Amino acid sequence: MPKPLENMLYTGNQVVTALIIGLLFLSCESKKETKMEKESIMPADTLIEFLSVQKTANDYTLLLQNDSIYRVLAFRKHADSLSFQFMNYQFSGIDNATLQNEVTFIDYLWEKAADSIKIDLKGAMVGYPLEYKDVLVKHIDAVKSDGSHEDQDYDRLRRLMHEANVYQPFANMLTAHGYMINSISTEKHGRVPKEELLKLSYSDSLIIPVPFMVWLEIKKASN
Repeated sequence: MPKPLENMLYTGNQVVTALIIGLLFLSCESKKETKMEKESIMPADTLIEFLSVQKTANDYTLLLQNDSIYRVLAFRKHADSLSFQFMNYQFSGIDNATLQNEVTFIDYLWEKAADSIKIDLKGAMVGYPLEYKDVLVKHIDAVKSDGSHEDQDYDRLRRLMHEANVYQPFANMLTAHGYMINSISTEKHGRVPKEELLKLSYSDSLIIPVPFMVWLEIKKASN
């Protein structure tokens, strides 16, 4: 990961964590009785009831929260920039999450943010493979089909992830906004746990390296 982006990411994650705590506290103060189903795609006029926003000089954070379920999309910019170039998506309290489902919420929050800030996306974090069932399946299949399970060859792993388009639902959403994933950077690697392999009907003897931090470098799509 490029050093300036790494520094921005580290600082951004700290800010997002602090904002989540603050926003969750505020939302609890005005908690609504209506329940949000864990895996449903809700219409925009319903989602707006659960939306709160917090702004600082360099951050714009949107939170959808109800009870223990929350989804947070945070945009960040450099102090000397007019446009927000980095985004970070986090969620909690959702069982068997899929990126295909979550991009609906990411897109909704993006559109809400775009009403108030200028977005010129250069990089994004939307989670790592083990957080999404569909991403994990594509990741495992990509490593299996390559035939190389060398844990330490992380450059090869990044290339495989990019070529296999493991973040396809998010990539499709980016296309609709005029962007594309240019490259993938990873850190904090491990292996897919045996129980996860069995849960997805794979052999638990497979050795599948997997990152626990994924940074997507974004660029404008060519016309």
